[in-house]
Amino acid sequence: VMAGFFSTVGLSLWSLAFQVDTNGKTLHSVLFHHNDDDSEFGEEIKHILLHHLPSLFVGFIMFAYGPKHPLMVPLLVALTVVGTYIAMWAFGLTIEDARNDHWFWLAKDLIYDGDDIGLP
Repeated sequence: VMAGFFSTVGLSLWSLAFQVDTNGKTLHSVLFHHNDDDSEFGEEIKHILLHHLPSLFVGFIMFAYGPKHPLMVPLLVALTVVGTYIAMWAFGLTIEDARNDHWFWLAKDLIYDGDDIGLP
């Protein structure tokens, strides 16, 4: 029962993060209710993958190794943050460069536009 509860909470958090990242659009609306403009759709998918594949990868590692090693979960959270800044340093990026390359959200990305919720 507890595992099901925590799985549901985790999926709900990821779903909400996805909606924040896509200005209120759900995964279903992004995949199945896009415009006929394939270039815009491709850019949106690239943006989504850039933001969400790393979290899904780390989540899978937490799922696989977390129950066996209790310190793995907080270690992975810390390594995710540290790894991001190490990658920025290795590539010579500033915070502003990382924001422009969509590693971090811009201030305008955090403003919810209620008119564009991705419904058909």
